[in-house]
Parts: sequence; C-alpha cells; structure tokens
Amino acid sequence: MKTKITKDNIRKLSHKDQVRFALFCAKSVQHKIVGQHALNCIDIVERWLDGKATAEECKIAASKVILDNNYSYTTTAAEYAAMTAINTSMATIDIIDANYYTHCASGNSRNALFNKGIVEYKQEEYLYELLHINEIIEQILLNNCT
Repeated sequence: MKTKITKDNIRKLSHKDQVRFALFCAKSVQHKIVGQHALNCIDIVERWLDGKATAEECKIAASKVILDNNYSYTTTAAEYAAMTAINTSMATIDIIDANYYTHCASGNSRNALFNKGIVEYKQEEYLYELLHINEIIEQILLNNCT
C-alpha cells in the first residue's frame, strides 16, 4: 500500500518520523551523490535518529553541504534531511523540499520518468508504513499467532 505525499500527511508524522522520511528521500538518490559533505550529512542524520549526534552537528553538516562545490539536487536532498532534524517548525516544508529534490535527481537520467516513478512509489510506500506502523505490527502479530 502507499500514501500520497502531501503536507497534511507529513504533518501526521512525529518529528522523528518526519526526519526518517526526509532521510529516506535523500538515501533513495545517495548513489548519485558525489560530494563527501552530503554523504557525511546523511550519516549524521542517521546518528541523530539513534541519539548519537546533536542538532548542532546536523546544522553544521547542512551548512557544509551548502558550501560544497558539488551542490546539486542530490546533495540538496541530504541537506534538507538535516534541516528537518534541527527545525521542528519548518519540518513539513523541508520534507516536501527533500522529496522534490529527490525527484529532480532521479529525473536526471535517460530513463527519467521510469526512475522518478519508482522513487515516488517507494517514498509513498514508506510514508504509508510510517503512518500505519502500529496497524502493520498488529496485523503481523495476528498472522503469527494464528
């Protein structure tokens, strides 16, 4: 199942799940990232989610991406993942931006529409999982008990 990526659906997520979704967007084009600062940014956001990095580290990582000479759609997706972690009030906008830049990055190839469709489908699936995780777990438990 999947869920449309809209501001209303993003707002339904907890802050940490918003960061997880922005990170998912960035990681879906990680193979296209050429700048080390953007790769570091993704690592720092993952560590922030695990409680092993601070919001200040995310802010510094995002700043380095902005100053990097390899600034592109893919690096912007990584930057917005970090911005989501440090800015609760702007998280929804940062996630929509991360999603947008991921689509732009996936569209910069010969099979642009096909790639964009796959990325969008995977993101909508992941958003559905984040929004319905308790129901999914309950169904798994019911299936395992019968």
